[in-house]
Parts: sequence; C-alpha cells; structure tokens
Amino acid sequence: MRPGKPDCVGTDAVFTAFRVTADKVQQDGPLRVTRGSEVAWPSREGGAENDPGRARVDIIDVNGDGRVQTWTTVSDDRSEAAQASGAPARRQALAQYVERVGRADAEATLLLYSGECDVEDPVGTPVHRGRAAVETFYRGGLSAITGTSPLSAAVVSGNVGAIAFRVELALPDRAIAIEVIDVMTFDDDHLFTSMRAFWGRVNRLAR
Repeated sequence: MRPGKPDCVGTDAVFTAFRVTADKVQQDGPLRVTRGSEVAWPSREGGAENDPGRARVDIIDVNGDGRVQTWTTVSDDRSEAAQASGAPARRQALAQYVERVGRADAEATLLLYSGECDVEDPVGTPVHRGRAAVETFYRGGLSAITGTSPLSAAVVSGNVGAIAFRVELALPDRAIAIEVIDVMTFDDDHLFTSMRAFWGRVNRLAR
C-alpha cells in the first residue's frame, strides 16, 4: 500500500506491483533488517540524466515462508496539494529530529512529539506506548549518541514520513555506528504520533 492510496491485496497483486516497482526503482542504500518480520530500504524512482528522481522508502513484512504479507511505500509527494497540506513542515520535522538526536538533546527531540504517541525502536521489540513512556525512552536512551548524519532525503506521503540516517555511538567498550530508517506518522499540527525504527544487527558497523 501507499499512504493515502488503495491497498494492494492478494499474492498476485503484490507480486505484480513488486515486479513493476523493481523495474523502475534504484536501491539507495542497504536493507534495514529488524528483529521482527519487516525490512525497509531507501530507493529512488524515475529520474534521468542530471535528475536524481523521486526518493522513497519501501517497507515489506515477510512471513516465515519468505512471502510478502504487506508492502508499504512512502514516496515523496511534491504535488501542490501536498505542499499546501504541510509536507514541507513534516520534512523539516524529520530533519530536525535527526539533528536533535545527533546532539543527544532529549528535551528538544520530545518537542517534535504529540501528546499521544508511541515508539518502537527497533521494530520487533516492545512498543513504548503513551507520552510518559516515550519521554522515559528518550531521556534514558540518547546519552551514548555522539552524532548523526542523514543517508537519504526525508520523504513524506500524506501523514507518513521516513528518513534514513547514521547514528554514531560511544559505548563503554567500543564505538559503533548504526544505519537506521525511522518512519513517523504525524498529526494535523505536524507532530509525531508514532515512530518505528528499522535496524538490526546487520546495520551495526564497527568504527
């Protein structure tokens, strides 16, 4: 499915859509493999010479048999309607999120969240439900972070946004980096109502 578009339902429909997508997109980074059954990756579609094309993030939930269960695409919507409905403000919020997390500023990061919000970091682990739980998560979880850097452009489609970035961490025994894709939903005030972080062991890099 694409946010705001009809769902693609059934094996035949999903595989047909996947073949069409595979022909028109270029992967823009590695898979983010989660502890759950979902994977995500950034890519680009369209474009020509001197044209990078339109950025997107694909999220696929794969069952134990390796078959696609759900497939969501967040492709950057630059239409006039999207601009009027707040897509630029939402892209800015995603960029601000990466910057604020990078300086380990929990209080500034929390200003980007609504009063009702959830966080699942990484996907496949217990969800932090409610504002109080999210505040506890950020106030306790950012201290090891020493910096962040974007890996791809922020993309926004309807009330869903995504951004890929690198997180640098100084752990007690070593320094590592994690390449992550965070997927957010927004309320009408362009504040986050949920965040899901896509990363797994294969996305951890020694420094």
